[in-house]
Amino acid sequence: MATERELKYDLDPATLDGDRASVDGSCQSEAESDGPQPVDLDGLAVIVGPSRTITLVADYWDTPSGRLRAWGVTMRHRSASDGSEAGWTVKVPVPGPPPALIFAQPSKPSPPPGPSAAVRSRREIDVPGTDAEPPGRVLAVVSGLVGDEALCRVARVTTFRTSTDVAATGRRPGFDPGVRTDEDLVIAEVPDAVERFGQLEIESTGDDALLAHMAHWADDIGLVHSAAANKLERALGPSTDVIAASEPLDARSSLRTVVQSAISVPLRSMLAVDALLRDDVTSIPPPGSAEERWHPDPSAWRVAQLNARRLRDLLVSLRPQLHEPLGDSTLQAISQFVGLLDDLDDAHTIVARLRPLGETNPFTTSVEVEFERAGRALSSALHSPTHREMLASLETASSRSPYATALDGSALDQSATAASLLLEANAAAWLRLEETVDATATVPAGSKAADAAVSVALDATAAARAIAELSAPVLGTGATQAAERLGHLESELTARRDAVMFQHWIEHFVVDRGASLDSATAFRAGELHMAARLDPARADDWHPVWDRARKRRPSRW
Repeated sequence: MATERELKYDLDPATLDGDRASVDGSCQSEAESDGPQPVDLDGLAVIVGPSRTITLVADYWDTPSGRLRAWGVTMRHRSASDGSEAGWTVKVPVPGPPPALIFAQPSKPSPPPGPSAAVRSRREIDVPGTDAEPPGRVLAVVSGLVGDEALCRVARVTTFRTSTDVAATGRRPGFDPGVRTDEDLVIAEVPDAVERFGQLEIESTGDDALLAHMAHWADDIGLVHSAAANKLERALGPSTDVIAASEPLDARSSLRTVVQSAISVPLRSMLAVDALLRDDVTSIPPPGSAEERWHPDPSAWRVAQLNARRLRDLLVSLRPQLHEPLGDSTLQAISQFVGLLDDLDDAHTIVARLRPLGETNPFTTSVEVEFERAGRALSSALHSPTHREMLASLETASSRSPYATALDGSALDQSATAASLLLEANAAAWLRLEETVDATATVPAGSKAADAAVSVALDATAAARAIAELSAPVLGTGATQAAERLGHLESELTARRDAVMFQHWIEHFVVDRGASLDSATAFRAGELHMAARLDPARADDWHPVWDRARKRRPSRW
């Protein structure tokens, strides 16, 4: 498994029939480029290695409607003429960091994207196997995106490729390639047609700074960025998005549009990382295995966790008269999914706190077993009929409002503006938040009841923040400011909850191990427990942050 970072440019296929053009714009055949050549690349001295030619034959698979293509995911079996490649590869886009307020519209136009905006990052998942049918792990990775459709071959793509390694001089001794350029002449056999096109791919092999410089160079000489995300999209065109795109929200937005945004925006983010998440949990070593411990990148599950929580909280806030397909069963399935993601993230938080003690420390090995167990539970849920049904219900709801009646039971005018309902929903969320915060003052400080009350307050804060963020484009700056201050409160309460969780985990560890603990481990457990109790996040008063947030409650909007 690796992450690919590359730039793609369209080329005239006629220029690729003869000698291939090198990165310095001159023409030299493979025979003439038999050793590293110094080149001036827009003021940067680089060395260009010898070119290599290869023929690649790939069968691409997708659903008939192109569901994988709609998410920029490709699934193929490919073989190389030199025997260097023969197996399956799934490529999954790696999304960038989400904006702080995912529903708010920008107040002014964004600056034009620079060369770095054109860099595509994709995780490559390689699985051995023949071309007869996709292996089980490949199917597991894409199963959340294909829905109920069957997978089939949709194209055969033959690529005549000339590859050249490029290294920046002066950074490392000798020739240490940091970028590879691939000039591709592509013949794509698709239903009822044969497409022929040329592409230049510039891929980082370890030097992103050189990749960025080559992006400027390519722009300066007039190369055209490829609009297609991959060769399959270039051959077949973009696929229809399975999640209906919601209209931008503003003060005149209808209730239907707001509800659609509340579903489609977090659902889109969840599905954008679905294949990455499934890849992570299918790579867990089996229990008792001698393989290296499971250390995945938490990015995918945290994006899924954030958006699944947001989806659940928004549906609860807006659901007085929700009917099928978003009834209690769907909300319950979302809540169960959130719980599994929370369990995984909690275990990872403890792993991160204990890892400095060393890989073989009994605390570390114990919690890593819990971490992998939480990952397996999540994997089982992801491949369950309940999860598939939940995704199908949400997909259906993203294309139409699931509201039937208004709060008072009367017929709902879905074209009416949503401001009044959003004000009611925000007021209800804030009332619950105020009640939970007030409840924390009625229990003894430092007790388990106080810790539990803070956890409830954290949930209420996240729910109030979610509805305020959704409302910001409709209700204006008051909702925006409230969401920002609630975000600060959520961060404070999350830090406190994590410190409490770590303290309780140490307590459970000691109770579970009991008399089997040796004296050194027992002493270390006492030190860790005391450190957790004295953690500033555990001890600091978060109420001043709440007092600042309280000044932006809905009654002042």
